[in-house]
Amino acid sequence: MRKKLSNRVAELVAIKARRENRTINKTTIGNELGLSKRTVDLWMANQVTRFDDDILLKWSEYLSCGIGDLFIVEEVESKVDEDPESKAYLTPFAVPA
Repeated sequence: MRKKLSNRVAELVAIKARRENRTINKTTIGNELGLSKRTVDLWMANQVTRFDDDILLKWSEYLSCGIGDLFIVEEVESKVDEDPESKAYLTPFAVPA
């Protein structure tokens, strides 16, 4: 098993929407946080690979949570081809004609 850092932004936005009894879409989030649509899309799809401190603070404040609450560490199964210890390394060689 390996560990993966995932964000909970989509989940926390849904909680916020229920708590405030309103619909919150990506455009609304972008406008309220001053973030681009692309940035909001990446966060909502859990595809962010770099974490800017200003953006973390914006999400934390917007969602009324600590920065640590934005993330969860998940255990995921390693695929055989992702495990470097299980790879068979082949050396190419020339076959005489």
